[in-house]
Amino acid sequence: MNSDIENKYRIKLGLIVSFVITLITIGVLGQDSQFKVLFLIGAARFIYVFAIWMLYFPVSKRFKHKLLSLFIYLLVCIIAILPLISYNFWVNDVTHYFYPPFEDPAGIKNKAEYFRYFYMARAVGMGLLIFPIQYREDLVRDKQFYLVANEKLKNQNLIHQLESLKQQIDPHFLFNTLNALKTLIRTDPDKAENYAVELSNVYRYLLRHNRNKTVLLKEELDFLHAYLSLLQLRFEGNLLVNVAIDQALYNKMIFPLSLQLLVENAVKHNVVTKDAPLQVHIYTIGDLIAVENKIKLRTTTDGVSQYGLAHLSKLYQLHYNKEIDIMNTATFFKVSLPLI
Repeated sequence: MNSDIENKYRIKLGLIVSFVITLITIGVLGQDSQFKVLFLIGAARFIYVFAIWMLYFPVSKRFKHKLLSLFIYLLVCIIAILPLISYNFWVNDVTHYFYPPFEDPAGIKNKAEYFRYFYMARAVGMGLLIFPIQYREDLVRDKQFYLVANEKLKNQNLIHQLESLKQQIDPHFLFNTLNALKTLIRTDPDKAENYAVELSNVYRYLLRHNRNKTVLLKEELDFLHAYLSLLQLRFEGNLLVNVAIDQALYNKMIFPLSLQLLVENAVKHNVVTKDAPLQVHIYTIGDLIAVENKIKLRTTTDGVSQYGLAHLSKLYQLHYNKEIDIMNTATFFKVSLPLI
């Protein structure tokens, strides 16, 4: 919890604890006591308990070792009760009532000294009562702090991983596309112009959604079409992609580059040649979007896209508590992503 909420919670809990202890004090005094006595002693007890409750926090922050913190805190409780001792003698003067009452005044030679030691002992007892309550609250607060910090760290880590996935398209893809563009400029200028337009669309999308956690499915599909155009030009018609999407789902959300990652996964791990064209199907089933391809595995792969698929799964689990479905058979590989 943040510091403002924590301080408000600590004050509220301190007021409650102080009020309860004050009620116990009034109950011990009994109904036979004067109202003035009950009020004066109860008010003093409430202020004292709330004061030492609030003093615990700076002591615990200053002294991290718990035994040392307890010792200093008890010392603070004793020092804080000294004004209360004088206050209680004043209450006796105006009400002629001692709390606790003298059961045998004749047996006590120094009445003032007796009360000082009595109230100091009470201060130690009050400190020993409040310390474990505050210590437990500290443990709960620390646990919540570490849980929140751990979740933030997980989020930051996954965001970093997502950013890394977004950047993975740069070195591989840019190198291949520029080489293809260079060839097309010499052999087919018109096709080269279209190729350059689609390439600009791909990188415009990357720049626009670089910081977005999710995007509209329609935007992701527009980007995917531009990306597929570049791939199909690169593979000269040996990559066959069929896209069948229910338009009613266009306003659903999806993680950016997730469809591109799955198509890239298919291309990287399978043979794409004239003799063995790669078929990829992209379609919707209910609130799921599936990317499915026939399996014609290469002998070697770099494994980058499998890394991306694993972290895409973690993103769904962390942010939306949803699972992606992966089917890997002897003949096809399919990944189904929940739409958000």
